[in-house]
Amino acid sequence: MPRNLAPLVWSQPPPPPRQRALGREEIVAAAIAVTDEAGPEGVTMKAVAARLGGYSPMALYRYGYSKEGLVDLMLDAAVAEIPVPARPSDDWREDLRALALATRAMTVRHGTRCWSTPAPATIATVHDLAAADGNVPHLTSWLAQPTGPTVDERFIIGLDLLLDGIAGRLVNRLT
Repeated sequence: MPRNLAPLVWSQPPPPPRQRALGREEIVAAAIAVTDEAGPEGVTMKAVAARLGGYSPMALYRYGYSKEGLVDLMLDAAVAEIPVPARPSDDWREDLRALALATRAMTVRHGTRCWSTPAPATIATVHDLAAADGNVPHLTSWLAQPTGPTVDERFIIGLDLLLDGIAGRLVNRLT
């Protein structure tokens, strides 16, 4: 065979098997994993493609995803992790409490900085509410202690205050 001729195609080994096709769930799961590890600024099409292994960023675009669309799907997937009962129970307060705790667990699992927006400066904190109300000085002093409540305990306090407020308004409307 002359040196300048390429070998015949039939004499070549078969091509490697085609890689599996990407699916929406797989891409979204990889993007969430990138976010969990690197934060929202780490989510790039390049990083997601690398996480999937062996894909180029352009492969993701072929599936019709823009980065903004991918973020929307990531948020949908994260929110879908929150269990919602098919029917409410007879205890609305416990239903809301369970939903709030499950939502908090999801944001903690994925990093609250990745899934939430900063609260407006006008929203009062639990500490502000306790300090403004002279009826709860023990709460104010407890919150001010260096060894005071943990972040999770503060969440529970705020949740209970919110639920107490809702319950109080319901009682006022019914009487």
